Amino acid sequence: VEFKIVDNPEAISQVAKLAEEIWNQHYLPVIGKQQVDYMLDKFQSEDAIKQQIAEGYRYYLIFDNQVDAGYFADKDKGDTLFLSKLYVLDSGRGKGIGKQTMNFIKTSFDNPIIQLTVNKNNSDSIAF
Repeated sequence: VEFKIVDNPEAISQVAKLAEEIWNQHYLPVIGKQQVDYMLDKFQSEDAIKQQIAEGYRYYLIFDNQVDAGYFADKDKGDTLFLSKLYVLDSGRGKGIGKQTMNFIKTSFDNPIIQLTVNKNNSDSIAF
């Protein structure tokens, strides 16, 4: 598994495309189409990602054998690292990509505490 910082328009576009695919794969049964569309527009569109990066969020693309596998975003909040997003394509789930990503996060950043939020109905992510 490889991680690449999102720092150019092409990479931002790649994240937005992954977001659309992942959210439509995973979240339709959890929150429904209308809410998925809203969340993609508000938080996962190219414009939203650009704005978040400008506000100090760091986005990373995740690759498995040089193929898109997902992405994550975080923000250093001083005494904690806020893990804003961690999404893996259906095709990458169950392969240890999420665990490898968490290990990368833990070993790459100085923050001893990782904070995140999870939708209360997202049982797979809560279990992870």
